[in-house]
Amino acid sequence: MRPHCAPRGDAPVRWRRALAAACLALASTVSLALPTFDEVRASFRSSETLVLSREGEVLQRLRTDATVRRGQWLGLADVSPALRQALVLSEDRRFYEHSGVDWAAVSAAAWGNLWNQRTRGASTLTMQLAGLLDGPDADFLRQGPGGRSVPQKLGQAVAA
Repeated sequence: MRPHCAPRGDAPVRWRRALAAACLALASTVSLALPTFDEVRASFRSSETLVLSREGEVLQRLRTDATVRRGQWLGLADVSPALRQALVLSEDRRFYEHSGVDWAAVSAAAWGNLWNQRTRGASTLTMQLAGLLDGPDADFLRQGPGGRSVPQKLGQAVAA
């Protein structure tokens, strides 16, 4: 006798195949949408304009783009190690233990959502970066006013 929760027929197999096909299609779309490092660097624009003296000293910083808040481009070596560590600890504690997606956090968030409990988000730093790097012509991963949809979260996971 079969347990009541065992799959019956080939419906679960078809469902899994359809899900796998959708993930593969999503993966190919997402990978094409993400820009390269050089493209990101070339398109970067600070939201501030620096007013300099004749000697090159900064006299004032003027915010010229009120829609975003972006400072000057910094190399990783120019960012304090303490700040980098604080960012990792506050945003993605298991950053060094996963390869882009923290499946323990995903399952905890899904379980909490199932029971309508407030949970911590499951986005890793890598997934957040994928959402930020989504090109201006490809707003698939970019967060909308109501948050990200399930397909957008899957797209972030694939990109991560």
